[in-house]
Amino acid sequence: MEINNIKCVMIFDESLPVGVIANTAAIIGASLGKADPDVVGITPVDMDGNEHSGLIQFPVPILKSDSDTIQDIRKKALNKLTGNLSLLR
Repeated sequence: MEINNIKCVMIFDESLPVGVIANTAAIIGASLGKADPDVVGITPVDMDGNEHSGLIQFPVPILKSDSDTIQDIRKKALNKLTGNLSLLR
């Protein structure tokens, strides 16, 4: 799959503590590169010369909603699952 065609979003239950959301998003984000090493891009260097390796090549919006809406979104996504669509729970 071409990187330009990859779309990814994380939706969290808004009732969860922000620390749990941040930790879970970080773990899932780190797992993306393990699941598909091709999503990891070049190693950018900031203005101070520090390298930032392991950054993926596409944005990952972090959204929130209530648990019922998240379950509805999940059901709709499951109905559309194809070889190119993955759903994490």
